[in-house]
Amino acid sequence: MILKWLENNEIGGGPLRLTGADKVKRKEDFLDPKIIDNYLFTLYGRSIYNDKPVYIISFAPKDSTSVKAKYKGEITIDEKSKAIIRYQYQLTSLAKKKLNQKFGTQLKTPLLVEKETKKAFITRTTSLTDYKVFVSFSNYKNKWYLKRIKAINEYQNTGDLFENYTATTESELIVTTVKTENIDYFSVKEQFDSTFSNALFNHNLSYSPDFWKNYSTLVPTGIVGKALEDLGTKISLEKQFQEKK
Repeated sequence: MILKWLENNEIGGGPLRLTGADKVKRKEDFLDPKIIDNYLFTLYGRSIYNDKPVYIISFAPKDSTSVKAKYKGEITIDEKSKAIIRYQYQLTSLAKKKLNQKFGTQLKTPLLVEKETKKAFITRTTSLTDYKVFVSFSNYKNKWYLKRIKAINEYQNTGDLFENYTATTESELIVTTVKTENIDYFSVKEQFDSTFSNALFNHNLSYSPDFWKNYSTLVPTGIVGKALEDLGTKISLEKQFQEKK
């Protein structure tokens, strides 16, 4: 079980990954003016949502043989304000096959296991096999604010040592209070360089040689190991980091 936990450490989470999936806020994919023409939007009908009349619009790629448009889903629009108040989307079957998002992990095999398996390293690959997102908004003082966003990811893990398996992760952010006055904003210095779907620890820090001397890491092998060797051919990586302080 420890090995399974270790090789799954790259499956991330956190609020930024969730809010990064809000296509309304970011005007991305099926709401991006640059690629919206790759989607076909169809008025599915009218309905009632939270005691209000709404329009239900479905969308899917115009060209089922291309991944220029990779999502399909449904959008709920408030009939009175014409605001998007709820939507959901997921990868199309073609996008799941073509995009083939995956990452690999290689670990040094524990000594006892290495003697039995004759493998010096354990290699495992995690592939994203499905991705679904559900988003809804609530009305506060005649403006619509994010109410809930939920993401469901399905992964398939394959590789050495133990059986292949499928894992499903669910993450959800629920907003319970909207505050529009006396707001404390982050200063520019406190903002991260990238705030799209990243983990909170992804920000610049000064180089600390003492930290790295005591930092345990896996021995780089394969393509990664060769790349590190090439980078340190003329000047050691240690010296390169020191010069950039």
